[in-house]
Amino acid sequence: SSDKTGAAKKRIFGAVIGLMLALLSYIILNTITPRLVALRLPKVDPVGRFDYEIGETCANSLELKKKEDSGADLKIYEKGNYPDKLVNGGREYAYCGRKHEVYAINRATGKLEQVYDCTGDYCTGDDVCVANVCLNAVVYGDIIMPPIQLIPWSDRYLEKIELVRYCTGGEKTSISEQTFRSKPGFYRVPRPDGFAGDRCIRAADKILGYYLKILVNDELGQWDDTFYTGKDRKIYKEMSLNSLISFNDLNGGYELNIDLSEASSYD
Repeated sequence: SSDKTGAAKKRIFGAVIGLMLALLSYIILNTITPRLVALRLPKVDPVGRFDYEIGETCANSLELKKKEDSGADLKIYEKGNYPDKLVNGGREYAYCGRKHEVYAINRATGKLEQVYDCTGDYCTGDDVCVANVCLNAVVYGDIIMPPIQLIPWSDRYLEKIELVRYCTGGEKTSISEQTFRSKPGFYRVPRPDGFAGDRCIRAADKILGYYLKILVNDELGQWDDTFYTGKDRKIYKEMSLNSLISFNDLNGGYELNIDLSEASSYD
C-alpha cells in the first residue's frame, strides 16, 4: 500500500541522514586527533597496591629514647630468640621488618626484664626500609591518581618519574627514574650509582637541590603532561625553587607522596 511505502521511504531517509551525521562526526573528531576515534577498552595492568605506614620503629621510638635518657641499658633481641640473638650495635641496627624484644635491668630486682616490643628498620648498604621490606630507593611514596577521567575512554596513565638535580648554573639533569605503563599506587626511584658523591656537571656550580619530574600520558593530545613536585608536596606546572629537596634528606631515603588529583586542574 502507499502508506507502507511512504513509511519505508521515511525510515530509509532517516537511516541515510544518521549515517551521514555519524560520518561527519567521525571526520571532525579525527581531524582534532585520531585518538578520539580509536575507541578501545582501557588497558588495566595487574599492579597490586603497596600500602604502608612509617610508624614507630626500634630506631625512632620515643619511649625507648626516654628509657635510654633515664640511664637504662637496653638490650635488643629478635622476638622469640632471647637470649640467643642479640642485636649488636643497639636498636638502630634492628633489622627491617623483624619484630624485636627490648630488655633492661630492673633496678629494684637487678634482673633483666622485657620492657618493650618494636619493629626494626635497618637495611644494609644504601637500601631503605619501606613497608617492612628493604628497597633500593632514594625517594619513594604513595601515588594518588585522579579518581575520574575527564574523558571516559582516555587511557591516562603514569609514564615516568624522574629525580632531577638542579645546580646554580641552571643545570637540570635527570639522575634516576622509574618508568610505568599503568596507574600504580606506589613508586620508588632507585638510588643513583655514586649518589654519595653527586656533583654538578660544571665544577664551579653547586647543587641547589633536587625535585621530581612527573610525566603523565593522557593519550589524547600530541604532548604528554609534565608536572613537578618537591618537599612541599605540591604539584607544579613549573618547578618552584622553594620546594627543592636537599641532598641530606635524599641520602637517607626520602618519603614523598604524590597526589596527582591536583594535576587535573591543569588540564
